[in-house]
Amino acid sequence: MIKSLILIFVIVLFALSCTENKKNENADEYKQLNLTILLDLSDRIVQKNQPTQIEKDIKSIMAVVQFFKNQIAEKGTYNSNDKIRVLFYPQISDSKIPEIAQNLNIDLEKLSTRSKKQIFTEIDTIFSKNLLQLYRIATTQSVFKGSDLYNFFKYRVEDDCIIKDKNTKNILLVYTDGYLFSANQQISDSNRYTFIAPRSKHISIFRNNPNWENEFVEGNYGFLSVDKDLSNLKIIMLEFAPIEEYPRDFEILRKYWEKWLTEMKVENVKFLKSDLPSTNNSILEKYLQEL
Repeated sequence: MIKSLILIFVIVLFALSCTENKKNENADEYKQLNLTILLDLSDRIVQKNQPTQIEKDIKSIMAVVQFFKNQIAEKGTYNSNDKIRVLFYPQISDSKIPEIAQNLNIDLEKLSTRSKKQIFTEIDTIFSKNLLQLYRIATTQSVFKGSDLYNFFKYRVEDDCIIKDKNTKNILLVYTDGYLFSANQQISDSNRYTFIAPRSKHISIFRNNPNWENEFVEGNYGFLSVDKDLSNLKIIMLEFAPIEEYPRDFEILRKYWEKWLTEMKVENVKFLKSDLPSTNNSILEKYLQEL
């Protein structure tokens, strides 16, 4: 009788051990998401659009949040160590910004299962509320100095957007009109630049040129190179918005960005032109699934 009880006890312990090991194995099987949303908060957000650019941005970001939630639901909160956060560069001088930035930075790996479930339930409210506050503050800037995306890629992208782990999928979503401008960053070397604005010569020369792509390549036009290896980062460039009178700017801007990112060894980059959220959000969801 005693031997039988001991045998049953050993079998139960073994079964529990196998179950726990299986849980750990399952956790290792899942790709964890590391989603970074980089916002261009330059004067693009105060341009007269219908709907407004702010509305477009927020609806698009909320679609990304829904994708994030779907990934959690697929894995289950126990197995989810996913991360999502919103960045903007340079920082905005306002006392409320640090709290907003913290609220828009969610790391499930640091949370208990109970807290993960709470975040899963509340993340829509957290993001919509804080995004509205962020854009409201951004629109009150007395002077728009541009968004220094060039220096973000030069100095910050690796630390802010990449986790070097085989089970982590790093995705960067950049919300920008495609023009690259900062009042403090305008450098050129031959046909390489740290900026490109609607009136820049290195975009205007291509607008009415049917052979512009060949000249772009032959003249080695592009953004000034930076020595980066971003092969572990997948990128979606969203809300590209060429000025109305120059629709070709979309293709020209895409050429500049595509060349620059390829030189930084980005293997997977997608571009999405600004459009109605009802049109673009389904495309964005497809892009996210493909990455």
